[in-house]
Amino acid sequence: MDPSGKSSAKGETRMKRFTFEQLIIASAPDQPGKATDAFTNNVMNKIHRGTSLKAHVATKPTTTKASFFYRLRHLPTLAVIAIAFVTILAITGTAYALTQLWAKPIVHIQTPVKSAAGRVEVIASLQNCGNEAAKQTIEVKKMSTIDPSEIQKILQARCEVSAVQQALAPQDSSAIPQIPVDGRIVEQTALQNASSVLSLSKDTLQSKDGRTNTLSTQEVTPATKYVVNGLEGTASDIRPGDTILYTLYTKYRQHVGATSDPTRFTTSPEELEKRVTYIVKADLPIEYYGADKQGQIAQITSCFGNEMDSCAESGVVDLYQDNGNNPLSSEITSRQAVMREIQLKLMSVNGTRITGISTSGRQFSVTLPVDAIKTFNTTRSSGYNHVIIGVGDTVLIRYYELASQNDTTVSSDRVEYAGFLVEMIHENDPIKKY
Repeated sequence: MDPSGKSSAKGETRMKRFTFEQLIIASAPDQPGKATDAFTNNVMNKIHRGTSLKAHVATKPTTTKASFFYRLRHLPTLAVIAIAFVTILAITGTAYALTQLWAKPIVHIQTPVKSAAGRVEVIASLQNCGNEAAKQTIEVKKMSTIDPSEIQKILQARCEVSAVQQALAPQDSSAIPQIPVDGRIVEQTALQNASSVLSLSKDTLQSKDGRTNTLSTQEVTPATKYVVNGLEGTASDIRPGDTILYTLYTKYRQHVGATSDPTRFTTSPEELEKRVTYIVKADLPIEYYGADKQGQIAQITSCFGNEMDSCAESGVVDLYQDNGNNPLSSEITSRQAVMREIQLKLMSVNGTRITGISTSGRQFSVTLPVDAIKTFNTTRSSGYNHVIIGVGDTVLIRYYELASQNDTTVSSDRVEYAGFLVEMIHENDPIKKY
């Protein structure tokens, strides 16, 4: 990769040739007070006054080009010191031409403790982690088999993925048209799951998805860029067995077809181009990016609209969803309403009416639009590992109310969603209660 950012062919590294003046300017210290300030400022002043370092270089009285050794022997003391200064910078690894593409993600965790619910819980501090919150509460699932010492690495992997996502493939839903149009050309770049490298050639990347274990073969081009430790690298830095994150650019033409139902249509993409744009060498072994590790922890966040309470980002089985069949009361719809959510540990179940306690200790009374818990227990339980919902289980309720209100009694006409929390590590694991 040359300093202009353009890739060199066949993974070779090309160095841009700089003049003495450019090297001296690039070497100017950023912080005052260093021993070299006086010398560097003197040289910089001469450069800015138009006195070029080349003016101090002796030349032969001939039209032929002087040899390097001849010029070196006739350099004045100032120029020799300048060359020595630049050489020392190069030897000590000060690489001004290299640019950190993103700051290194950092995760610190406090000593794990037991929560009130009897689970292992930690407080984590995250830096340079893309869209991840800077402070997080993490709990280990009851079914987990990880050692608490692994929590930091699991969060580090999650943090790294978020940082790469933000830097190389930020999500922009507006870039993908929501309403398909026949013949429209769509372009998008997406970050793929962390993968293990099987092979990498000048035109092909073969890898194994760390989450799905599926094999993938993607096109690599001379424009593909490589990143190692946040700096631009080359293809030679990537070896079989390495864990990578890579971005995939796709370009396709939409085809829209009619159906017998005038309100529905079919869509199919015609792929025009697909290639790898970035390959990033990841910091950790592949298992920390996959479901085997990531699925064993859950983040605890403030409940939306009820910030004094905590909600676990766990699996949820739907019990009730308002699909427009249960209009909200006229009081809510005629004025500005807000959505709130709350997780409740059930204290009682009496038909459509349930009571429960939140993590802050508030007691809620909720009337569901339908007898959703009885329906699940009698007709759906067999499909969910024969789980029966009852007192002591945790449910999630989403509801509307006026922004000025903060009621703990929720009527049926304000309920938008109800579900109960479950724990799963892998997609095919049997359902267990949270």
